[in-house]
Amino acid sequence: MAPEKQIFDPDGDLTFILPSSSSTTTPDTTSSTTRGSSRKHKAPTKEEHVHMQVSSKHMMLASPVFKAMLTNSFQEGNALREAGKVDIPLPDDDPVVFTIILDIIHNRGRRVPKVVPLKLLALLSAVVDKYQIQEPVAVFSDSWIKEATEEMSAKRPDELMMWLSIAWVFRHDEKFEEVTGILLRNSTPAFFKNLDEGIPIPHTVLDAIQCRRVETLQAIYKVLEYFINLLEKSSPKSVCASARGQVFERDCDAMLLGCLLKACTEASIWPAPEPPYEGHSIRSLQMHMEPLKLRSLCDYINVQGPDLTPATSGYGHYAASAIRLRVKGVVQNLKDFTLEDFLP
Repeated sequence: MAPEKQIFDPDGDLTFILPSSSSTTTPDTTSSTTRGSSRKHKAPTKEEHVHMQVSSKHMMLASPVFKAMLTNSFQEGNALREAGKVDIPLPDDDPVVFTIILDIIHNRGRRVPKVVPLKLLALLSAVVDKYQIQEPVAVFSDSWIKEATEEMSAKRPDELMMWLSIAWVFRHDEKFEEVTGILLRNSTPAFFKNLDEGIPIPHTVLDAIQCRRVETLQAIYKVLEYFINLLEKSSPKSVCASARGQVFERDCDAMLLGCLLKACTEASIWPAPEPPYEGHSIRSLQMHMEPLKLRSLCDYINVQGPDLTPATSGYGHYAASAIRLRVKGVVQNLKDFTLEDFLP
């Protein structure tokens, strides 16, 4: 059986040969791809390959990668000059994605879907980055991102990486700041170890997220360390200022210190682990500190009932509140990334 042929330019001198299988042919993806479009971009299923006849001039104008391939002394360029036409296999590219790209390049805008699902949009971003065709696709990518209905969530890390790829390749600063902010506050080292090497995101971006994450966690642990040292040394004066004497104040600080160490140990946040703080994210560490309940000896001076319930429940010389307030300040001062941080 002859392979399916798609004609984007009837006079085209360039034929791309792609596999017929597509990673976009899940039921929800193909239905969303066609929404708002006059043509269905479905991958063929019967033939082994798809032939796509295109214009080499259009491809060279749209993509510096194809321009270099077809004008320099590469095999494809030599064949085009000698025979007036050339076939180029693209075994790693997706036929559905490439069909959309070629419709854009060949000015067949009515065939381009107005809305695409997140997975397809991420695949489009990878191809756009691979062949450096951001400019021709820009008007469509802005619309696709605007119409995207999938919300970013730290609970769906795979989708976050799709959004990061989309925001980076299509230079969408608002989405880039949003997704890097979520990753910065919610990721752990394990997240970055399992990334697909094929995602079109520079290592400088991923390294910057991890570096700022570590710096922020260090700052949070310094808050804990500061209060622990303050209670250990009781110097130059005790945290307790009850006017009951130095011995009482020392014992009150000791009780407060014990409560703090016990609570942090039970929450597995103390002793402080070594960077890069495996298993901890900024958000999780902050949440572990939210329920801290510290008691001091002063809280038990006046008790209510046989269960020794503190009369001033939750006071603890306001140490827990002070810790939470300082940690909140560290997180609030956390600077998000923008595209300008990485673009020349």
